[in-house]
Amino acid sequence: MKMITVKQRSSSSYGIPGPDSVAATNELSTQSSSNNVKWDEINDPLVNKAMKDKLKASVDAIVQKDVDAFHKTLSPDIGSEHDYLLDNPVKFTALGKAVEENGRILVPVKGENQRTDSNGAEMTYTFYFEKDKSGEWQIVVID
Repeated sequence: MKMITVKQRSSSSYGIPGPDSVAATNELSTQSSSNNVKWDEINDPLVNKAMKDKLKASVDAIVQKDVDAFHKTLSPDIGSEHDYLLDNPVKFTALGKAVEENGRILVPVKGENQRTDSNGAEMTYTFYFEKDKSGEWQIVVID
């Protein structure tokens, strides 16, 4: 993964894009992406619209490495135990078929590891949804 280090001085005077610049954002998006997932075409009887929206927001937060947005997609009972997922550059490609297991809905999200040492190895994150006391589906585990 190519890293851009910028000191506190104005980075434009050195021709280096700052961390909030379009160039830096574009570089991240070539390594991590969820654009290949056809979210509008997902039609799984176990995954309702609210779950799909939460799943998309979580995947997008992982891609963007946005820890605050990521935490908002998870059950309030989950701390920072899944934050390490934001360190892995992933090109998400598709949702697998959801399965029900012990009152939970498991939704696999397939992708390719974008680390330079992985050669685009296929990988899957499985998102575990469980209903909270109010009956709303929450992401309780990502494996």
